[in-house]
Amino acid sequence: MLQIEPMDLLHCLYEIQEEEYAEKIIGDLQSIILLQPSYTKMDILAMSFCVKSSHSHLSVSLKCQHLIGFEEEEQASAFMTPVFTLNQSFKLHNLPVSRLHLLCQALRNPCCKIKDLKLIFCHLTASCGRDLSLVFQTNQYLTDLEFVKNTLEDSGMRLLCEGLKQPNCVLQTLRLYRCLISPASCGALAAVLSTSQWLTDLEFRETKLEASALKLLCEGLKDPNCKLQKLKLCASFLPESSEVVCNYLASVLICNPNLTELDLSENPLGDTGVKYLCEGLRHSNCKVEKLDLSTCYLTDASCMELSSFLQVSQTLKELFVFANTLGDIGVQHLCEGLQHAQGIIESLVLSQCSLSAACCESLAQVLSSTWSLTRLLLINNKIEDLGLKWL
Repeated sequence: MLQIEPMDLLHCLYEIQEEEYAEKIIGDLQSIILLQPSYTKMDILAMSFCVKSSHSHLSVSLKCQHLIGFEEEEQASAFMTPVFTLNQSFKLHNLPVSRLHLLCQALRNPCCKIKDLKLIFCHLTASCGRDLSLVFQTNQYLTDLEFVKNTLEDSGMRLLCEGLKQPNCVLQTLRLYRCLISPASCGALAAVLSTSQWLTDLEFRETKLEASALKLLCEGLKDPNCKLQKLKLCASFLPESSEVVCNYLASVLICNPNLTELDLSENPLGDTGVKYLCEGLRHSNCKVEKLDLSTCYLTDASCMELSSFLQVSQTLKELFVFANTLGDIGVQHLCEGLQHAQGIIESLVLSQCSLSAACCESLAQVLSSTWSLTRLLLINNKIEDLGLKWL
């Protein structure tokens, strides 16, 4: 089987300059992953040529620490083929041409059908946000956008969000991993949530968010026009703000019946935070189907609150509470809720929860009485022979 580096392939196709041939080659690929430490202007030109020729639903990941020779004050037209001539609209807000300008021009091509774009550690600036914004004003194929270790600055995020609010934008998933997001940027994202008819999946991971930022985000989530279904805020709370944030999220659960997946894993919620959260989870408007509270510093006190939620929820299918010190008493509380549940829970993950054989009799009763439960994980617990016998 022929092995070739992705960048080498892109350069070959660019040198040939046969768009139909490039379209055929690129069309056979499912993804292009470019993870070099640095790229030159010629690399970006070759990449942009092939992106423009992508008539299939392609996934593109770009990681680079350095773009050699790119200075934002330079005019990009000196390095473009005619199809990449600078458009007047790129001079909006008097921002310089960004290092992503050529790539964004390619993404704006009507024939480009790339569906998934991941930008990793690309030193994005405000002008990059402007260029990406213009992509979403015309591109009707890009549905998944991910930033890793990036910051667009507040002005860049505002510009990007203006593009995400455009009627032609069909973005469904936005992921922000280890990014710097200020309250002002969260306010811009909140405006997108209350406007976009397509955005259904929003994920923050290892992105420390201030309480004021999350408050603004929750205001957008409570808007009647918000269509978001999946909200993931993994390892994104500051310790001192966890409880107040749980209050904000409880109000979202009461107002937003579209939200079906909530992931708060790796946040220091504690028992008090879960108590506040369950006030929203127990509300009749709450339609959450998947709840992840793994590694959230929970004890048996949280299980009492979750038990009361389990008894009233008619939608919950998956509950993840692994890596919490729930103990046998905590799981017994959960089992009491499960035995009186009205819902259709299918998956229960209790791995690494400081359990022994003492809770297995209660779990056995749940298994005997709950027809819907098909997945039970007890990894890294000391249930021993007696516990297994009960199960």
